[in-house]
Amino acid sequence: MRPGLILKLSSPDQPGIVARIASYVASHCGNLIEFSQFSDRLGGKFFARLEIDTSDLDVDVADFTNGFGTLGRSLQASWHFRTLPYKMRIADLDAGPIIEQEVERVSHFHSPSDLARLGRQSERIALAKGIRYHVHDRTLIDGHRAIVFPD
Repeated sequence: MRPGLILKLSSPDQPGIVARIASYVASHCGNLIEFSQFSDRLGGKFFARLEIDTSDLDVDVADFTNGFGTLGRSLQASWHFRTLPYKMRIADLDAGPIIEQEVERVSHFHSPSDLARLGRQSERIALAKGIRYHVHDRTLIDGHRAIVFPD
């Protein structure tokens, strides 16, 4: 069985990107399991995360990923393929911007120990969400900001 792929892509926003990517995958008998996208209208950028089932590809995975280069360059895109399952590296956790934050409402009646407990609790929740997004390859880093594709 072939490994699945995750494709993360960013490019200038333009009409037809989704159709062109889907057509490329379909032309090689790939199956899109998930296609998440985000358009930054103010910045004029397009971001996408795709999960691709490669079990029925008509070419091997290396040829499929290398062949995508022609399409990627025509979109003026930057892209990265990763095979599934992805094994996380610890250094990845400290790279890049914050991808999740938590807010806890506090009042005057909270003691200093209450505030410390609430802070630790919020940090644990944010870290757990951030790790989940990272492990499932649901983030795309664009300069100093993170684009998160929630589940």
